[in-house]
Amino acid sequence: MIFTFGPLPQGLDALSAHVVVSTGENRDAVLSRLQLLLQDRWKIGHTTLQIVEERSDRVRVG
Repeated sequence: MIFTFGPLPQGLDALSAHVVVSTGENRDAVLSRLQLLLQDRWKIGHTTLQIVEERSDRVRVG
């Protein structure tokens, strides 16, 4: 869910997502790689990414 206090400026793309990683994965490294990929490949400059481990009680996989 993305919350804004007004319309996004023209040309500004935003993305919000939950990202499921393997238990023990370096979440900071995953977050950094995803932010770079989203900016470089799709020009998405504003992201809100929540990183959770696959065995977390906050997410169900499958």
